[in-house]
Amino acid sequence: MMLTLESQFAARSATAGASPIARGFIAAAAAVLGLFGSAREATAISAPITLGTASNYGVLTGDGDTLTLGGGFNLSGNVGIGKNSTVNLDGNNAIAGNTYEDSGITTNYNGGMTWLSGTIYTQSMAIAIADASAAATNAAALAANLSVTGNTINLSSSSITIKALTNLSENVLNISALSVANSTLTFDDNGFTGAKFIINVTGAFTVSSSGTGKSIIKGINGASGADILFNIEGSSGTVSITGNSTNQIIGTLLSPARSVTVGGGGSLAGNIIAGVKNISGGSTISDQSTGFNVNALAYVPRSVVKTPEPSSIALFGAGGLALLVVRRRRPTSR
Repeated sequence: MMLTLESQFAARSATAGASPIARGFIAAAAAVLGLFGSAREATAISAPITLGTASNYGVLTGDGDTLTLGGGFNLSGNVGIGKNSTVNLDGNNAIAGNTYEDSGITTNYNGGMTWLSGTIYTQSMAIAIADASAAATNAAALAANLSVTGNTINLSSSSITIKALTNLSENVLNISALSVANSTLTFDDNGFTGAKFIINVTGAFTVSSSGTGKSIIKGINGASGADILFNIEGSSGTVSITGNSTNQIIGTLLSPARSVTVGGGGSLAGNIIAGVKNISGGSTISDQSTGFNVNALAYVPRSVVKTPEPSSIALFGAGGLALLVVRRRRPTSR
């Protein structure tokens, strides 16, 4: 075993002139210090997942994509549209925010009225798109620390609760598919204030309801839409949220290479980001004529809590032991 420089210094300083027993105790403390020091890298925690500037948009498309508002679409937040994309406006829609368009945008007005409370700006969306793409890549690379039976969430007139295990890193669930039909999916902070959830989905992603049923994705004990990121990987299949107006969903939908369809009059407390990794374009964000409500709420990265390094704590302890030995060896005055 090799001791760190701190532990060697502490051992030499403390053992000078100490008794054999004391020297033994100090050597042991220094060894512990060396172990803690060598474990620094092993205890390091990865950087938080962040959407960067992409978090400024309630709806964000990539380059060469299509945004279709089919009527009854209401957004509280900004819209970001990548270059060479197409916007189709049909029916009555409302955007309580600004629209940021890159170059080469084609807008088709097909009847009705779309109200925009803010301003239309022309600017590059490259940074926001790159930030969203990086977030998807980084989230997909995280190792899972949560699990569900069968590696899938398939709810039909049922419910499941996902409980946080930590707030020092993301709570990561990697699953092959997510289906919520007339059901409730709950995220529980579980006493970990500020806990974050990353749900990586490689297959189908559907939320639906029928008849008098409703589908709910919610948070409890402090968990909110700002704490949940659905990272929907792959390019096969459309992300679908449909049903009726009783559907209530929270969390950001990050669909880097897939299309997203919403409708039924339900609501999302989160952001919708699609097509940011689809280099050739072709992804769509589409609102059906039955309408949908998006209350923009960006995913907020976890806080980084700074704590003393284990070696610092051990060094303090070794130093205290050395002082104790020196004090004990001082001759008493006569």
